[in-house]
Amino acid sequence: MPTDPKPPAPAAHITFEQFTESTLGAVFRAVQAHKIPHRPIIIGLVFDPQGGGYGGTQMNCGFAAVVKPFFTDCYRQHMLFKFDLWEPNAVKNNWQGIHDAVNNGSMPAPGCAGTFNKQGFLDAFQCWKDQGFPP
Repeated sequence: MPTDPKPPAPAAHITFEQFTESTLGAVFRAVQAHKIPHRPIIIGLVFDPQGGGYGGTQMNCGFAAVVKPFFTDCYRQHMLFKFDLWEPNAVKNNWQGIHDAVNNGSMPAPGCAGTFNKQGFLDAFQCWKDQGFPP
C-alpha cells in the first residue's frame, strides 16, 4: 500500500545579524582553513516578507546550526580549562553563566580574530533555550 509523501520540513528563520555571524563567519573560516584563493563567493538567500525574515516562518535554533558557529576554535580553546564550547550538553549545563558573561561583556575572551555579534548570539542562545535545547 503506497504511503503519502511527507510534507517538507519548515525552513529556518534567522535574523540578518545571525545570518551574517553564523553563516558568513563559517564560510570565511572555511575559506581560510582550506587556503582557498580569492574568488567570488556566492551565497543564496531567500527573503520571505510574509514570514518576517529570511528563510521561512519559524526559526529552528539547533545547537549545531545556530549556536555552535558563534564559538570559534579560538573561543573554544579559551574555555577548555572549564568545559568544551563545542559540546551541546556542556553548553546547556552552563547556559546561564555563558548568557550572563556575554551579556555583561566579560565574554568572549579578547584576542580572537574577527568580530562577535553580541546581540545576534544572545538572540540565538535564548532561542536555543526556548526551543528546549535542540541538537
